[in-house]
Amino acid sequence: MGIVGAKEAIKSIAEKTKAFVPVFSDDISEFEPENLKKYDAVILNNTTGMFLGKTDGELKNLSESEKKKSVEKSEKLLRNFMRYVENGGGFLGIHGSADSYNPYKNADFAKMMNGHFVNHSWTINNDPVTIMIEDEKSPITKGIWKGKSFKITEEIYQLSKDFDRRSCRVLLALDVDKSPITTENGKKAKIREDRDIALVFIKKFGKGRVAYFGFGHDARNYKDKGIMKLLMRLAQFACGDLKANVSSIGKPTAD
Repeated sequence: MGIVGAKEAIKSIAEKTKAFVPVFSDDISEFEPENLKKYDAVILNNTTGMFLGKTDGELKNLSESEKKKSVEKSEKLLRNFMRYVENGGGFLGIHGSADSYNPYKNADFAKMMNGHFVNHSWTINNDPVTIMIEDEKSPITKGIWKGKSFKITEEIYQLSKDFDRRSCRVLLALDVDKSPITTENGKKAKIREDRDIALVFIKKFGKGRVAYFGFGHDARNYKDKGIMKLLMRLAQFACGDLKANVSSIGKPTAD
């Protein structure tokens, strides 16, 4: 649902705004250096696991030598991607992209991503959660919402200890105090000790640009004009067409 929704949202934004020209592909050869250099940015649309290789189920059916070869190729393509960003490319991760190469725990990817998925204590079965707009003056968020917060029904990811707001600029985050966990499983979930649940942030990685868009599990949210405008601006930032301050800001105190 989320993958199809994101694809249609990106296609719609491109057609209506002419802000960028998207190329949709499931071909992992696009992550070869000669192909990556054709693009201003790469959007990972809800990728999970070892998305540049075979699934766990597929690997189980391979011999040890075939498995090793497959994993090595996957890691090589991932390194190509990280070098591409580090050398000046752009990267926009949508929602499940934070679950990429996890639980494989690729430390380098986690560093570029600024963390990886741990759990989603808040789901689409929950009551609406409250989202704080931490940087209202950023060109990415400016003028989209009235006030300093809004409510939405969405699956909310918690990121691992690798997430560090000192190495990024958080634009939107969950207001934990105003977002009760109402699912049975969610009540058992552990919330980060610092209660810092960032949902949208931007950062530099070497010479490149990284953006994370934590929404998008529930495709219905792509009907929201604010969410669509936010996604468009993040894509423009990743492409290098929209300049925004990526320096860190402290976690604000909720009202």
